[in-house]
Amino acid sequence: MKSIVRRFALAGLPVILAAAVACTGPAEGSTPPTISPDVFAPIPTPRPFGQTPTPTATPFILPIPTISTSVTAVPSSPTPTPSATSGAPGPEPTAPPVPVPTAAPTAQPTQESTATPGPTPASTPEATAEPTATPEPAATPTATPVPVATGGVVFSLEDSSIVLDPSRVAPESVPSGVDVTNFSVAATFGNPVNANFRAYSYGVKFRESGGQYQAVTINSVGLVRHLAGTIGAEGEADSFSVSTTFDYDEVKKIGSDLNSLHLTVIDDQAWLFVNEQFVTGFTVGGVGTSANVVFVAELENETDISGAITELTAVEVRNAEPNAFIATDTLVKVAGEVSRTEPTGVMRDSVAQAEFVSPYEPILGRWSAGFEYVEPVTGSANWLVINSRRQWKHFQRAGATGEVVEIAVGSSDEIMRDRNDVNTLMMLGRNGTYEVFINGKFITQVTFDSAELPARVSAIAGFESSDQKPGVPTLFSNYTVWSLGN
Repeated sequence: MKSIVRRFALAGLPVILAAAVACTGPAEGSTPPTISPDVFAPIPTPRPFGQTPTPTATPFILPIPTISTSVTAVPSSPTPTPSATSGAPGPEPTAPPVPVPTAAPTAQPTQESTATPGPTPASTPEATAEPTATPEPAATPTATPVPVATGGVVFSLEDSSIVLDPSRVAPESVPSGVDVTNFSVAATFGNPVNANFRAYSYGVKFRESGGQYQAVTINSVGLVRHLAGTIGAEGEADSFSVSTTFDYDEVKKIGSDLNSLHLTVIDDQAWLFVNEQFVTGFTVGGVGTSANVVFVAELENETDISGAITELTAVEVRNAEPNAFIATDTLVKVAGEVSRTEPTGVMRDSVAQAEFVSPYEPILGRWSAGFEYVEPVTGSANWLVINSRRQWKHFQRAGATGEVVEIAVGSSDEIMRDRNDVNTLMMLGRNGTYEVFINGKFITQVTFDSAELPARVSAIAGFESSDQKPGVPTLFSNYTVWSLGN
């Protein structure tokens, strides 16, 4: 009987040992479990853009650059970055660049990326003690000819003036003689008199049709107004309603002082700058109306001084032409690479906008999305991205093989970061200066070096090395790029 009990106990020993090993977890050096892509729920389709989608550009993959951070000191030891599979922190070694053959883009449904992998040195940790990610590389430009975007200057005037005549019922004006629907206009006005002496106003009329028009004016009180006007019958003054009024402290009111006005109008949206400072964005009417842009004085019929002169200089009207549109698509992350849309034609000034959907909760990993601008001859580039840390970042690279440098970084509570949250990013570029808008709010202004323009524009995702889990898509919609020319 004792022999039977002994044999039974010995037979059960392997089962007990196996259970003990299972409780201790995997052995050191073994492969940890990975997170199944099935945990990421499907992302809902965003709202339609409001117009018939054009054929989508097939996203293709852009390799990852090296970075040096110019705004902060680089630590001597490597900064841990999340693992490509599990998202857990781990050391990221530095390796020398390894050239990879470049595949030129074709008209096939998918395109090979042009990869030039390089080292990914560590960057300075953030104040939150999270590891700071490094940017992924951009492709080295090929010798393939690139298209030049349409749009650009259709009217310019270096020096003119508007002489006031109170006996005239209609406002004095200088017409551009060109009809545009979507445009960017700039002009500098000289005050005809001191604001303390007499009232005055001047500005721009546009989208006139059927006796109705839109206008933006600056007046001697320091108000900037958006007007909806109606042309008066013969012998009668125009009538108008004030759609929006902005009391702007930067308006100069002394006689002969200059005020510059810059207005960009795309569809039903307008963005206004006075003296190179952003004033406001607002909704305009007359969508689809192609009409003359007219520079006016005394639209509000406030000055009664005969012969007073409103100087008009540095006038320019640029026609805006759509160069890219994708109603909805995805950018799928590949480990060690940036995903992007097919680049636009070459343009110096542009308006780019897209709605990016957060792919997952921040606790599951980092993500980033934004725009890339690559000069096709030298390969110099700029990137503006937003990320799941509620940051915006501006990166720059001189030449195709230069280091990617972090130029500026800031935080914004406007950035929504929970799964399926939608962030609308817009870049309004003119003469190398780009205004950044996040979810309709003006955030900052960044500058591109003249050597980095004109450029081709792409929407991108997963720019920094720890951003975006491989295989996870970033949904984007209403991606539109308008060219304002070269």
